Amino acid sequence: MDYFKAITKTGLNKLVEATKDSLYLCMPSIHKELADAITNLSYSNSFEDKEVGIHILLDFDAQTFRQGYGDCSEVTELIKGGFDVKSLQDNRISFIISDDIGYYLFIESRSLIPAEKETINAVKIDPVSMVRLKHFYFEKAKNEEFEDELTNAIIEESDLLKDRANLVSPQSALIKEISDKQVSDVKKDIEDTPPIHPDFKRTIEYYTNKFQYAELRFEGQNFKHFSISIPSKVLPYRNIELRKKLLTKLKLFQNIGDNEKFVPFEEIITKKKAIVKNS
Repeated sequence: MDYFKAITKTGLNKLVEATKDSLYLCMPSIHKELADAITNLSYSNSFEDKEVGIHILLDFDAQTFRQGYGDCSEVTELIKGGFDVKSLQDNRISFIISDDIGYYLFIESRSLIPAEKETINAVKIDPVSMVRLKHFYFEKAKNEEFEDELTNAIIEESDLLKDRANLVSPQSALIKEISDKQVSDVKKDIEDTPPIHPDFKRTIEYYTNKFQYAELRFEGQNFKHFSISIPSKVLPYRNIELRKKLLTKLKLFQNIGDNEKFVPFEEIITKKKAIVKNS
């Protein structure tokens, strides 16, 4: 089993569905496909009259969902379904323990990293640490069998430490030197498209959810001067005086004269005016 691993969305789902006895999942939140895998695990085992212990710990907070870590609706469905779902605010230590297999998960927001991108994001958990994690994060792990489980984990860990071949992987990370060309390419990319300051980006994403969109269709030739009226009551502010002061009309098109794509259109308008004048 790899000590360092790339676990994608699909890989995580398979790890969940392969659970036979107990599943401990701790992460910021859960997306739909992972919620489906958890539900399928419970449902498929019900046919065998076998109950799998499924324990889930999340950071159930609106901002966590806004940051792209999961879906509120999926989590609430798991809660309604009777699953053991608890919340730990501002926790970003993520891991999965499926039976006797465990990985620390370095979860990225899907706003930043695609779910199926293979990034090195998992580290194998040793037997003793798995017991410690379960005992610290999950109340249901604090049972009468804890001492026995810890003793067995220590014995298993001792056996692993005796085998030096298992301590260090024969493979190494694919480290590469940063070339001058790569430095030049990255600098140019940053200069062409500067990154948005994280605090500013979060503010924009928050208010973007409050914006409403409308599809407009306009026919005619005088769109150059056409403006859209915005009802003040739809503006996302409660202060009446502020609504009155805000611009409630937006021009549909601006700087048309500077756009070369509109040059043929302007030529048609000029010809039309000449025809009307001479008729």
